[in-house]
Amino acid sequence: MADTQRGRFAAALAVLVVISGFAGVAGADGAAALTADARSPPGDVGAASADRPIQAAAAGSTSVQLSPTTASINESRSQTFDLVVSDADGGVGAINAEISVDDADIASIRDMKLEGDPGVETVDIESDGSEVFVRAALMDTADTGEVTVGTLTVEGVGAGSTDLDLSVESLGDEDGDPYTVGGTPGSSLTVQGTADNVDLDITADASTVDVGDEVEYEVRRGDTDALVSARVSLGDERYETGLDGAVAVEITEGMASDADTVTAVASKASTDEVTFRNDSVTLNLGADDAGDSETEAPDDSGTETPDDSGTEAPDDSGTVTPEPGDGPRVALDAASPAVDVGGQRTFDVVATDVDNGVGAIEARIALDSAANAQITGAELAGGAGVSQVDVSDDGTEVVIRGALMDTDDAGTVRVATLTVEGVATGESTLSMSVDSLGDEQGNTYDVSRTPSRTLTVGSAGDGDDDAASGSATVVLSVSDLPRGFERASVTVRTDVDASVTDTQAALVSENQLRVVSDSPRTTTVQAVDLAGNVGSIDGQQPIARLTYDARLDADDVDIEVTELVDDEGNDVPGDRIAVAVVGSLFSEPLPGADAADPPADPDGDGLYEDVNGDGNVTFDDAIALSFVQPTELSTDQVAALDFDGDGDLDIDDAVALAFE
Repeated sequence: MADTQRGRFAAALAVLVVISGFAGVAGADGAAALTADARSPPGDVGAASADRPIQAAAAGSTSVQLSPTTASINESRSQTFDLVVSDADGGVGAINAEISVDDADIASIRDMKLEGDPGVETVDIESDGSEVFVRAALMDTADTGEVTVGTLTVEGVGAGSTDLDLSVESLGDEDGDPYTVGGTPGSSLTVQGTADNVDLDITADASTVDVGDEVEYEVRRGDTDALVSARVSLGDERYETGLDGAVAVEITEGMASDADTVTAVASKASTDEVTFRNDSVTLNLGADDAGDSETEAPDDSGTETPDDSGTEAPDDSGTVTPEPGDGPRVALDAASPAVDVGGQRTFDVVATDVDNGVGAIEARIALDSAANAQITGAELAGGAGVSQVDVSDDGTEVVIRGALMDTDDAGTVRVATLTVEGVATGESTLSMSVDSLGDEQGNTYDVSRTPSRTLTVGSAGDGDDDAASGSATVVLSVSDLPRGFERASVTVRTDVDASVTDTQAALVSENQLRVVSDSPRTTTVQAVDLAGNVGSIDGQQPIARLTYDARLDADDVDIEVTELVDDEGNDVPGDRIAVAVVGSLFSEPLPGADAADPPADPDGDGLYEDVNGDGNVTFDDAIALSFVQPTELSTDQVAALDFDGDGDLDIDDAVALAFE
């Protein structure tokens, strides 16, 4: 194809990309993957390039501030400041901010409470109270106008004045779109001399009460024993005493604690001269019934003895394990991760079966011990606007928190990467728990499973250097099962060290396929048709595809079938299962791409983004893809280039690749 024709086609592709960009395709930072010069005249489609950004629609502009802007308190007294978004349009769904006190000898940050019931929340206050880091996502606030997202509590430490500074790294609305934050004015605080501390003393005219009884409380100053007006709180109920310091309260069921007690707390607003300290009094509820033999002493006169026929008995664990949901599964992408002693490997953490991307996550990944391996780091994916990674000192666990993420919208998406270092030869269990997972619209997913992985640590230098430089796919297939398929278990052995980096179920669903690495050279594959969806098999059908991180030949792989059962429960000979080894999907440049090298999959996600094989993923790859001839490719090769996920290869895939 002539260069001029290719140039016209590239310009047309750029126009399609721009149109798609204005349709809402953009990253979490508000910028689309392609660029264009806003000063270009209409029709100048050639202005699209990789160095002039097209800005996607953002949530709008606003300021964030502390309120009040000035305040004055005594030493040992507290002052609250609201963290306020001045002009929201779409609510506040996520925030990443820092508030600091210029002089921690004058004032100290004691607490930070967030509003909007965030699904992901982190508040880190420095030990000296000098600053607080706030990260939150999946919040539900008022949609428009002035929105308070949190309340900061500061305590006076010493006399003087200090500023409170506010910085906002990122702010997003409830749809996951970022705000443009203008000013972030802080506040100032003046701390005056120490106020006198006075204890309150509350008493009651009874020690034991029943629901419906009336109790009279009195509150006095501890220093002078004088009756004083104060507030008396019982549960959620509040009562004010008169100047005589007395108030009568009728006891209700809502005031009782689980320990069958009723506690009243006396408090009084402090002044510049006096700080009042709370006091409490606790009464027993219904204690007089303890000796009532008619109600308390068991007998055998016909009273039913509780049994376990319909009531669950509590166990000794003290906790209840929640049932998994029916939403996405979050796991390490590698089914059998492995690392050399002294070496480091990075693995993808993925969420499967998402339908609206992943916008926020809070999860914990842990090793069962640090004897064989240690976690050295992790990184959030999707250009997270809010990102926090906390690795434990001993390297056994990492907590990741991210928000304002922009991932792929559907299917299996990468949410983070995990880096592990080998310490000693052996195995460690790598487990994961997910506190919250949200989509890009601020909705919470119901996570189904978080399967653990067995991490194998081998000796450095083991294996074949040539093998380690490539990759291969091992395909297990079954044939000729006239009575259907119920289950199978197959052990796959390789002659070189190789880790399974990806698995694809073919005969059964993903959650009915189990792949476990027993060693760097042994992997067990188990498939079961629990729902009975697989009927009789005439000919050959694939069971599963395993992608290895080493180049393998057919002679490098053998299998042992330990179980194969049909739908009638009959054992079937193991020779009905076969194994095939497939190298890289592409050994030649793509037909029509005008490239010198075969395409490559730089991130290992199964899609070959480096279409022209030059080692970089750029706009040129999208142009090259638009000229590829799909009729000359196999079905698997088309699937590896199907970036829009519709099952075919056309110009829409080139547009989708441009936004990768």
